[in-house]
Amino acid sequence: MHNYKNVDEFIDEKFSNEKFEITKKIDDILEIRNKENDEKCNIQIDIDVIEEELLSSSFITEYCMGGEGFITFIIFNKNKDTELDIEIPISNDKYSVEIYPANKLEEDRAILINNVCDLIDYFKVDISKDNLIHEIIRDDIIICDLIIKDMSTIDDNNVDKIINSLLCFLAITSNITLENPRNLIINNFSADKSNASFSIIEDAEPMEYFLTAEKIQYNHLKYLEYYHILEYYFSYHKIKVMDDMIKTLSTEPVEEKSNAYYHKLLNLYEHFSEAKKSKKFTSEQESIRYIVREHLGYHKVCDIINSNFKNSVFLKSKMFERDDLVVTIDSKIIEANKKLKLYNEECNKEQDDFCNSLANRIYEIRNFIVHTKKHEREVGVFIPSQEKLEKLSEDLKLIRLLSFELMLTRLDEYGEVIDN
Repeated sequence: MHNYKNVDEFIDEKFSNEKFEITKKIDDILEIRNKENDEKCNIQIDIDVIEEELLSSSFITEYCMGGEGFITFIIFNKNKDTELDIEIPISNDKYSVEIYPANKLEEDRAILINNVCDLIDYFKVDISKDNLIHEIIRDDIIICDLIIKDMSTIDDNNVDKIINSLLCFLAITSNITLENPRNLIINNFSADKSNASFSIIEDAEPMEYFLTAEKIQYNHLKYLEYYHILEYYFSYHKIKVMDDMIKTLSTEPVEEKSNAYYHKLLNLYEHFSEAKKSKKFTSEQESIRYIVREHLGYHKVCDIINSNFKNSVFLKSKMFERDDLVVTIDSKIIEANKKLKLYNEECNKEQDDFCNSLANRIYEIRNFIVHTKKHEREVGVFIPSQEKLEKLSEDLKLIRLLSFELMLTRLDEYGEVIDN
């Protein structure tokens, strides 16, 4: 719960700080003194609207507030000359999102009062009249209202996870790139086509990798951050299965232990033994093959490539003059227009080979960026030249899409995400 007893206490605190002080208060008109230049101005506030929003909020932090089934937060449009363009509407039976510039409001919002020191554009303030809050807010302020229809309570323990899930979703589906933590940049390329609808992502760490990658300028460093997301899930499947087995066994009542219980215990031992023996889950190269082939799967990989690239030709390029980075695409899974054929059980081997080969390309590009050395003359050294960064652009786009899908796929697979 927030600590404000009433709306007057909330307003008094927000306007009494290092920048402002309230010198007079008559009904809904505040006379505010700017401590920096000693000028006074009047600000008119719709007390009833602010009070209603405050009463419905169970928590208030520096950048957001929320309560039963809703979160309101602020992001910043770093390119004020470009209109915000959300191409994909975010509304379904579970979530509803509205995103709009604060200066387009027609009523007051408590979230703006909460951040009033940082959000007012002092050049907009007219000392000769009563100023409305939304009329004097900076042009780069964007308000996001997220309604979660099937969650009764949202608190500050899960608010960052929910907000970051939305930021990742906006980044991948709309014509914007989001900068961590709350800054927004209008992108210079069209939105990626993702079939995903907004869902809350349970794993906080990979979202931080994703949002960090979004703000990095150089392609090779962005690539490594997206790769971190793939790496995050190495061996996760085996660990998760064993974890579920242990939880099931540990919660079974002692008096109900039966042959079935001991059979489950044997399965746990065999599962652990297999994981220890198999290099599949210890070798990084094999781990990423498993991630692409089994965790994501050919069907999703195929859909991502066909939806977001003209064709699959770029995967057959040498990439930095290295033959080992060419992806194997069997004739059975390639169309005449170089698009990948949809999933077909009769081509399981060829599809698996493609996924393994693609994983190898991802892995070796990462190694080339990180590990190339001076005397490796046959491949040269990766330097962040304009030429090499441009060559990386298509593969960067692909790993970005794969990493986003992986965050969602992992949750779908284990039932920990709310169904779309």
